[in-house]
Order: sequence, then structure tokens, then C-alpha cells
Amino acid sequence: MERNSDDRRAMLADLLHASHLMPVEALPAQASECAATAGLHQVLIYLSGVQPGRLLALGQQAQLGAPQVGAELPIERTVAGRAYQYGGLMPASPAGPGEFEWWVPLLDGTERLGLLRVSARHNDPGVQSDLEALASLVALIIVSKFVTSDALARLVRARPMSLAAEMQWNLLPPRTYADGRVANSAALEPAYDISGDVFNHAIDGPSVHLAIFDAMGHDTAAAAVGRPGPPPARPCPQRRRREPELCRVQPGRPLGGDGKRRRRRSRAAAGRQRLPVTSDGLRDGQSSGVARSARSGR
Repeated sequence: MERNSDDRRAMLADLLHASHLMPVEALPAQASECAATAGLHQVLIYLSGVQPGRLLALGQQAQLGAPQVGAELPIERTVAGRAYQYGGLMPASPAGPGEFEWWVPLLDGTERLGLLRVSARHNDPGVQSDLEALASLVALIIVSKFVTSDALARLVRARPMSLAAEMQWNLLPPRTYADGRVANSAALEPAYDISGDVFNHAIDGPSVHLAIFDAMGHDTAAAAVGRPGPPPARPCPQRRRREPELCRVQPGRPLGGDGKRRRRRSRAAAGRQRLPVTSDGLRDGQSSGVARSARSGR
């Protein structure tokens, strides 16, 4: 067991050191090289698309000796898809002599990024811990590379985005946030043509900020109105952090007056709340007023 702990430490340290000056396309090969220290090999990386439904291979994975594994895998009705949906380790194939293959979820907090497919020489709790540790580090590396990698942006898209959608996605916060008290998640459709449809969530000590905005239209004017929301209920993080008085409202009540403001011949309905968070999380029904306010324009 001590040997296994040392091997795991070396695997993670080597991969972390290599990641600082590594293009993301080289991550599968580098992860495979470092994982060999812990008795793991052939690390393949699959990422979910902008619209969940398929898992897409990262990098030149055919060079890693796995031509039988496709460059694209459906999520529905596949073992890989079940591992992705349920967020747990699953065998990738029947065990062979001295060979075990696993699907390992890639998670950023609770947000599902994709999967690793990893081969191992053994099958025991220590190996499974190594797999989870490797997946955690690979997920952190992928998240850190997303901001500067056009290769990742192209990989997770099935078709080009509209200009307005490109603007909108780059202004939005991560779609999922979770800690021991609260979990927030959001989705926008149609993913390749959104514009003016905005959400925002953030944690501020004992409070959670939630906001939904719906601007009229799906063009760049709508994107400008919802960038990232119309005053006075703008959920812009910079403004919220600079002027906390803007958010000092009674818990559970929406902000923003009538929630409508004209700009470039477009309008937006807005709903926003600041809710108290305890160690037990939010009370039942506390967040329902946000969506209700956005639908009614109040």
C-alpha cells in the first residue's frame, strides 16, 4: 500500500509539472506517460459537447494504440454514457488476462466534463483511488486550458455558433456550482443560437445570488441588452462586488423594479434574488421566485 501511495504521488506530481507548458492536445499522451508510474496506461480523454448527447475524443488518441475506441461516442444506450450520467466508475470492457479497463468521470466540482478511459494491470480499491485522483487532476488541467484553447472550443461544438451566441457564452459564468450547502445549475437552448438569455449565480459568504434575464430577440442587439443584464438589476460580478449595497435586499424578494429597460429597440425581463444559505442549504421553494419573476417581467 505504501508503494502504491508513492506511485500515485509521483504520477500526479509529474503530470502537474508537465501541464504548465503543455498544449491541451498533448494531454492524453502525457497523462498516459505519467500514469504508467502507478500501473495505469492508455489514458483516453472524452469531453461532452456544448449540447450533451455525445462524448468527443481529445487529441490524437489513435496514436495511443486504441484504434478500436471511436473518436465520438453517444451518451444514450452506452456503457460510457452510463458512467457519464451516473458519475461513477464503470468497467469499459470485460476483464482480460492481467488487463482491466475503466470509464472514469471527469468532474469540475459537480459539473460533468466528460470521461477518461483507462487501462490498468490490477483491479483493487487502491487502483480505483488512483483512477479518481488522475481524473481529478486531468479535469483541473482541462478547465485551466479552456480559456485559451480554440482546439477545445472547436472539439465540443457540432456546428458553428452564431455571433450573438459566441458573445453570450463567453460572458456567462460556469453552468454548475456546488458546495456543501447549495447546488446551482443552468442550461440554455438553443445552445448555438442563444442571445439575450442570461443566467448568473454566485456565492457571497452566507448568501447565494441568482439571476435570470430574457432579452427580446436572438440577435447581437439582444446580446448587448443581456450583457450580462440590464440595469438596475444587472448581475455583473464586478458591480456586485464593488457596490454591495445594490444587493442588500430582503431575503427571497426579487430586485429590479418592473425589470424592463429599452436599449437599441430591445427589452428584457429580469428576475433576481439574494438568498440566505445555511449549513443545511436553502429552504424548500426559496429559489422558485427567480424564474417566476423573469417570466412575468418583474
